[in-house]
Amino acid sequence: MSKHNRTNPRAIIFVLVVILAAAFVVFMKTSTNNPFDRNSADGSAAAGDSAAAPMAVPDTTISTDVMTIVSDSVAPAVLDSLSRDPRPADEAGAEDGYWNGYYDGVAGKEAAEPDVTSNFPTRAERDAYAANYTDGYARGYAEGCKGKSSPEAKP
Repeated sequence: MSKHNRTNPRAIIFVLVVILAAAFVVFMKTSTNNPFDRNSADGSAAAGDSAAAPMAVPDTTISTDVMTIVSDSVAPAVLDSLSRDPRPADEAGAEDGYWNGYYDGVAGKEAAEPDVTSNFPTRAERDAYAANYTDGYARGYAEGCKGKSSPEAKP
């Protein structure tokens, strides 16, 4: 007998198990007298049964005696608590000042007194930031008032 004509006994057993499983599912579906209802959780209520209970809605209100115990423990993070500005102080001041001035100029706002506060750790860095912020704000405000397009919008 050739190698291709032999029947693998495991393949026959597998096919018989699949057929038996399918027959068992069909038998179980047909043996029940309650049709499956997609609207009920357990399928026990018939589709037209008006006595089916509505779905329960959980009570999510908090009692007043518990409400005093629960407190809001979320506090906003301090601006520089997550990370320090990676840019050098002079570059950061010039860039921040320019863009704030530019947007004020485009919006037609009056030139504001620049807010030169920063979170840089040393006095020299804070002074460099403030000086460059003031210069950058004046330059950005002038360009914004002229209606000059944003440097980022170059073709």
